[in-house]
Amino acid sequence: ATAEFPAWVLERLAKNTRDNRDRFERIYATYREARVALEHAGIPHVVLKGFTQAPEFVSDPRLRMQSDIDLFCPPEHTRDAEAVLTSLGYRPVGCQDFRAADHIPTLVRPGSWTWQGNMYDPAMPNSIEIHFCLWNDKVSLVPVPEVELFWQRRVMVNNGDLNWVALSPPDKVAYLALHILRDILSGDWVVHHVRELACFLQAYARDAEFWREWHNLHSTHLRRLQMFAFSLAQSWFSCPMPEAAVSSLSALPPIQEHWLEHHGGSPLEAMFGLNKDGRLLHWLLANSPEARNFVLRRTLLPRSIPGPRTSAK
Repeated sequence: ATAEFPAWVLERLAKNTRDNRDRFERIYATYREARVALEHAGIPHVVLKGFTQAPEFVSDPRLRMQSDIDLFCPPEHTRDAEAVLTSLGYRPVGCQDFRAADHIPTLVRPGSWTWQGNMYDPAMPNSIEIHFCLWNDKVSLVPVPEVELFWQRRVMVNNGDLNWVALSPPDKVAYLALHILRDILSGDWVVHHVRELACFLQAYARDAEFWREWHNLHSTHLRRLQMFAFSLAQSWFSCPMPEAAVSSLSALPPIQEHWLEHHGGSPLEAMFGLNKDGRLLHWLLANSPEARNFVLRRTLLPRSIPGPRTSAK
């Protein structure tokens, strides 16, 4: 099929692939350096997202675009981990608002690199984000306390000549699904994450042993929260739904099923025009009247009101 593309498209695809492979080698080298330093300091960690999606969600990490390297350290180790990376030359990025983030300010080594319009630029500095939680109850207003158990089940992954510390496979699926749900609620783009989940479901839908473990490790509440991402994966990419997930999907409250039926395309539409359907789902999932009122106020009222001297344009 690619033979029908114009020559310049084929050249661009080939260049992007080469650049991304080279960039991955630098990303992994950056992680390996940070890992050695953290282990030497006695600070445990888990790698989230990024190249850890291989091989379950993407066949080769060199074919997956990655920006930050995301590390989770238990809260009691977060500042020590930051100090270790600071000793390696990293400095926090101070131009963004991280108050709603699951991580401390992004860390990057200062340098002279400048953006040249290439998202796969091998010379792009590799930044690191240290996460202090796997799910932020205070921001989401949807408590999922059992995610703390993910840390206890972390595993060492060996993928050819690569290795890293990651969440266990069932927890990795849950974390990706929760990450998708969080971005749906906030209106961020999710199509790339949903596609990776769909690839996983396509490959593992009939793995009865895996889904038995997934079901046994996760509560009814956690399984139901994952169903929003699972449903989008099936709807958007026509992947099969494992039987263990079908029962969880059918157990959703009718009003949440209604949201999926009528607003399941909204996260795609939000890529081209803002909508507040994710806020509606947030209101449906909020765990208390106070939380629902907060979501309602944030949805309907402006975050700031122009002053009397602001000119209209």
